[in-house]
Amino acid sequence: MDEPFVKPVKTYKDKSDRATRDKVLDRKTLVILEKLQKRNILFDLEGCISSGKEANIYRAKIRCMPKCKFIRRSDSTENFHDKAGDTQNNNSELPVAAEDVVIKIFRTSILEFKNRNVYITNEIRFKNFRISNPRKLIKTWAEKEVRNLTRLNNSGIPSPQPLYLKRNIIIMRLIGDDVHVAAKLKDLQNVHFYPKFITRS
Repeated sequence: MDEPFVKPVKTYKDKSDRATRDKVLDRKTLVILEKLQKRNILFDLEGCISSGKEANIYRAKIRCMPKCKFIRRSDSTENFHDKAGDTQNNNSELPVAAEDVVIKIFRTSILEFKNRNVYITNEIRFKNFRISNPRKLIKTWAEKEVRNLTRLNNSGIPSPQPLYLKRNIIIMRLIGDDVHVAAKLKDLQNVHFYPKFITRS
């Protein structure tokens, strides 16, 4: 059995409760990851493979499709090796062949959010949120990313397939293989953009 990614964390209600590791792994985030491992869903969680202004990306594997009310089962299980058949209900966790995934964990600190209002000024979903309360804002921000990824997938545009969303954590299907992760668009050369992809998006 895989060893847990993190040791059990005591609950404190002081400032240290919000201290972060790698600027994204605060106590609540670590607890979510630990629960996924204890439920035998998540394993082989590796270190950070990419770090950006808004989030860090980690590589891992799943052996079970996690329950997620925000993401429809029909969207998240497409192209996965479902061993449970069609008799399982939409709220059950379906076993799958071990699959490579990436975990995107958004930063929740106020400093990381201070410039984000530029991107959400005209967003209806964010009109009642205050920038001074990033922990509530980040949940809606993550939901927005899942919606965008779902639209890309439904349009036939190769992109990470969202599988699970919880708080500031998104688990997505890995684009790549056992050794390499697909390169970022900004790192590619001689990229040709097809008009049909632009019109369909």
